[in-house]
Amino acid sequence: MTNEIFYYSLIGLCFLVVLFVIYLASTGKFSKKVNSPQKERSNHTEDNRAKLKKSYERTTNGSNDSFIRQDTAQLLETIRQLKDENNVLRMQTDAQKNQIEILKKQHSELTNINNDLVTQKERLTASQVQLELLQKQKEDLFAIAIHDLKNPAGAIKGYVDLLRSYDYNAVEQQEIMGHLVSTSSRIIEIAQSISVIIAEAESTGGLKLTRSPIKAMIDTVCSRNMVYAQSKGVKIINSSSPDSPAVLLDEFKFEEVIENLVNNAIKFANDGTIVQVRSYFNSTNVLVEISDNGVGMSKEDIARAFNKGAKLTARPTAGETSSGLGLWIVKNIVEGHGGRVSIESKLGAGTKFTIQLPINA
Repeated sequence: MTNEIFYYSLIGLCFLVVLFVIYLASTGKFSKKVNSPQKERSNHTEDNRAKLKKSYERTTNGSNDSFIRQDTAQLLETIRQLKDENNVLRMQTDAQKNQIEILKKQHSELTNINNDLVTQKERLTASQVQLELLQKQKEDLFAIAIHDLKNPAGAIKGYVDLLRSYDYNAVEQQEIMGHLVSTSSRIIEIAQSISVIIAEAESTGGLKLTRSPIKAMIDTVCSRNMVYAQSKGVKIINSSSPDSPAVLLDEFKFEEVIENLVNNAIKFANDGTIVQVRSYFNSTNVLVEISDNGVGMSKEDIARAFNKGAKLTARPTAGETSSGLGLWIVKNIVEGHGGRVSIESKLGAGTKFTIQLPINA
C-alpha cells in the first residue's frame, strides 16, 4: 500500500513538471534561458571560424606574397643570368662567324693558289711534253738528215770513181759533171736543213707543200743512182708516167722517199738483176712502185721493216752497211703527206714497195 502511494505521488510530480515546462515554453522564458547559451556558443564558434579563416587567409596571403617575391627575385636573377649567357653566346657566335668568314676567305685564297699551282703544273707538264716532243723531232730530223747525206755522198764517190776508171769523151764527162753538181747541191740542201734544225728554237718538221709532178723527182733520183747501180751490175728501168697529175707534196722530203727506196733496192739487188721504178694514177691517187728481184724479205722482216733502227735478216749483196732508218723515214714522210706505203716480198724472189698519195690531199 505504501509503495503504490509512492508511485502515484511520483507520477503526479512528473505531470506537474511537464505542465510547468509547457507553461514556460508558451511564455518564451524557457527558450531564452535554455536556447540562448547554445546560440551564443554557436555564434562564438562561427566568429572563431571566421577569425581563423581570416587569420589563415592573412597568413596564407602573406606567405604567398613572400614566396612570389622570392620566386620573382629568383626568376629575375635567372633572366639576368640567361641574358648574360645569351650575350656571351652572341659574342662567341659573332666571333665564330668572323672566324668562319676568315676561314672561308683563307679557303678561297688557298683554292685559288691551288688552282694556280695546278695550272702551272699543267703548263709545266705540257711544256715538258712539248720539249720532249721537240727533242724527239729534232733527233728524228737529225737521223733523217744524216742518213740522207749517205746516199748523195755515195753517189759522188761513184761518179768520181767512174771518171777515174773510164775514158769518157767531153759530152759524157759533162753529163757526169752535171750529176756531180746536182748531187753536191743535194748534200748542201741537207746540210742547210741540219743548220735550220739547230738554229730554230722549235722544230716542227713541218712540210712545205706545193703542187709538184712526181715524174721529175723520179727522173732525178734514177739518174743520181745510175752509177751505183752500174757498179753492182744492176739495171734501173724508169717507167714513170709523164701524164701523172701534180700532187700536193714537199719536193725536198718526197725526193728522200724515192731516193731511199731506189737506193735500198740497188743495195739488196744481185748482179744482173733489175730495179724498176713505175708510176701511174687513178681517179683518186697517184701510185709509185719500186721493185727489184733481189734477195727478198721474210714475213718477220716485213712485219718490222718500218720500225726505227730495225735490223733485218736480209743483208746487202755487196757488203754495204744498213742503219735501219731508211724505211722508217719513208713511212714517216709518206704518212705525213696523207699517203701510205706497203710491202710485197718473198725470200729469194725480190721486193716491191708501193707508195699511194691522194691527188686531192
